Parts: sequence; structure tokens; C-alpha cells
Amino acid sequence: MKEATSILSSLSKLYSINEGEDILRIFSYPLNKENIITIKTLISSISDTGDITIKDDLLDTLIELDETEDYIGSSVTIKITKKPSQYLFFYTLKGFESYLKSENSLINTSAINLSFLKKSFRTNSVLFSACFENLAENDVEKISTIKFVKPLSIESQKLLSLDINAWITKDNFLDDVVVLDAWRENSSLRLICSLCSEVFKEQESLELYFRGDRRKKIQINISDSTLLKLLFKITTNCANWVYGQAKDIDTRHGIFNSQISYLLSDDLNNDNLLLHFELALDNSKLAYRFYLQSSNKELTKTLTDLNKTLLEYTTKIRQNSTDLISTLWRDFGTTLALMLLNFSLKKTESLDTLYDYLAIALSIYLVASISLTAKLGFWFYYNLKENLSDWRGKIYGYLSDEEFNKYAIIPLKSAQEKYNFTFAISVVLYIVLIIGVITLSFDYIKI
Repeated sequence: MKEATSILSSLSKLYSINEGEDILRIFSYPLNKENIITIKTLISSISDTGDITIKDDLLDTLIELDETEDYIGSSVTIKITKKPSQYLFFYTLKGFESYLKSENSLINTSAINLSFLKKSFRTNSVLFSACFENLAENDVEKISTIKFVKPLSIESQKLLSLDINAWITKDNFLDDVVVLDAWRENSSLRLICSLCSEVFKEQESLELYFRGDRRKKIQINISDSTLLKLLFKITTNCANWVYGQAKDIDTRHGIFNSQISYLLSDDLNNDNLLLHFELALDNSKLAYRFYLQSSNKELTKTLTDLNKTLLEYTTKIRQNSTDLISTLWRDFGTTLALMLLNFSLKKTESLDTLYDYLAIALSIYLVASISLTAKLGFWFYYNLKENLSDWRGKIYGYLSDEEFNKYAIIPLKSAQEKYNFTFAISVVLYIVLIIGVITLSFDYIKI
């Protein structure tokens, strides 16, 4: 493969070469004895990764390898069709650079093999491998910048990556000479577009708008490779701080825009961009830390209020249990008093029928008493649970599902389970009480 890379590199200086994701073409290649030897060497060196076909430019016919000497003096197009592979690979730097400029580059890609690369390097989600070493998947969340940056033209939208982590080079490679200049330029361009609020591209001119207290604009020439390479490290650091954590991106992006907008002057020239981005990143980190401290104070206050509210709810459920027990003892006392009155006047036969009806009325009263008391307790719990679920996202959105269950639902369930236990015992006692009233009143047990 190294031999093929060396051959293609030499040919790219003499002939027009076009390489895409699947095919590489060498145009207007003259056939002579020396070039035929080159073709044979190329075929043997890429046999594992591609297949070569030769086509006569004038006759538009395919030429077999053993027929090439018959076409000496002809101009041909050499087509290398890459064999299917799990990962993309490129033979030439020019082909790789062309791929990076395409709108959908680095989407759903975890690794790319580059035959011309001397040493591998990596971004947050993509490995650029020196040719055909073993590759491992890198599972990183895909973050689309179009959620945070507004494109003002179709051309500018093409610069907004659907997976910004694929463009953020790992820290340990930022100063490494192994990182290609082509990568530095294209990465800087994508990353600087991801940091602003609005982006507009027209031909070679790129306008970046940052929104803070005022709307500020930076205008750069995308063909200025020197500037893009200069900004490579700082734009990578800025983008990694905004997007690399994959959390609270809206806040980080807004804070950075505010800070860069504050630092930019209306007559800013590109010579100061590096310094302004460095200052904006440092200031943004401090501002974000202050934001977190303020948020923590508010969160602590909110959690305290939540704890106080839940304590009131659980206290109410416990009070329902106490009310149930109090009702039981009250009804027990009422029943006992009427039964004693029944026994004391039992000798009066004219009152027997009256007390039988009184026993029935007393039983109905006992059933109604426990039913109403218990219904109130159950209604409170289920109504409270439903309201908490309905308001879950609006009031308690700062809590995860696990935290919400731990701090809100589980304590209420625990209190309600104790109420249910008290209710079960009360029902049993009420049943015994009602049976006793009816049995004694109708003389089913002889006294």
C-alpha cells in the first residue's frame, strides 16, 4: 500500500486525479513502456483494496492489462474502484481534502483509513488511521450544530455539521505535526461556524454573527488558509468546551456568544481574532461557573421547598390514619353505649322491635362512617399522585425520573402503605363490631 501511495502521489503532480469515496480516476494518462510498468506495479500494490480498469480516451473502449502494449501512444483513463469496506479510505490527500469540503462529510463515520498518513490522530468521534490498522468503534453522541446556529443561506447551511464531535480534534493531537494542514483548515472552518449565532456564506466570503448585548459580525475569507490554520487550536478548544460535554449546550453557546460579542469591536481586523477567541473562552468559563453557582443556590431553595411540601403531604396522610383510628374509637364508644342501653332495657318487651331497628340503623351508620372516612384518605393520596404526575415536567423538570421517584413518589407511597395497613385493621374491627351489634340485638346468642 505504501508503494501505491508513493506512485499516486507522484502521478498527482503530473496528471489530473479525482478521488471520491468509492472511485479514483487518473485522467489523460499516456501509455508508454515506463507507464505500463507503473500500472502493473500499482495493480499489484492495491490488489487488496481496489480493482483497476483501463479505458482508451479516444476509442472509449476498455483495455486489458496484457493488451496495453498494443495501445502504446494512446491516452487512457485509469479507474480504481475501491472494494467494499466497513470504513472509508483514501489513497490521496487531494481526495481526502475534497471529501472534507463536501456537505455530508464525517456523518455516520467512526473511522477513516488514509494511506498517506504517517501516524493516526483522532477527534471526539472519528479516528483517522494510518493505513489499515485495526480500528475500534467510538460511541459518542452526535450533536447537530444547526440546532444552535441559524444559517442565512443555503451555502452557509452546508458548513453546519450534523455531527460536530467529528470535527473536534482530541487535545493530545492539537500540537502534533501528524495532523494534516488540510484537516486544520477544514476543521477550523466548520468549528468557527458552530460557535456563532448566525452564519452567511457567499462565494469565498464568510460572515459570522455573534449575539450578545449587541449583534457583532466577523468577516473572513474561507480561502485564507493561513488564518484558518492559525485559528485551528483555539476554535477546537472553544467548540470542545461548548459541545464536547454534550450537556447544557444552549447555555454554554449563549455565554460564549455574549463574551465574544462583548470583546469584539466594530472595526475588528482578523489579526486580533486569535486573542479575542482566547479571551472569550477564558471569560466564558468564569461566567459559566458563576451561572452554575447561582443555579445551585436556586436549586437548593427549590429542593428545600419541595421537601417542605412533601413533608406536609406525608403529614396529611398520617393525619388521615389518625382520623381513621379516632373514628373507629368514636364509633366503638357509640355502639357500646347503645348496646348497654339495649341490655338495660331488654326486659321491656314493647321496646324489642324498636331496638332491632336501632341495631340495623347503627350498622348502617358504622358502614357509612368508615366508608366516608376511608374514601377521604384514599382520594387525597390518588389525587395528589395524579397532580404530581401532571405537573412533573413543569414544576419538577430539574429532577431526573430517578430523583423524582426517590424524593417525591416513594415517601408518599410509604406513608400511604401505613394508611392502607391501618385501614385494613379498621375494616376487620368494624366487621366484628357490626356482627356483634346485629347478633346481640336479635338474640342470636342467648344471654
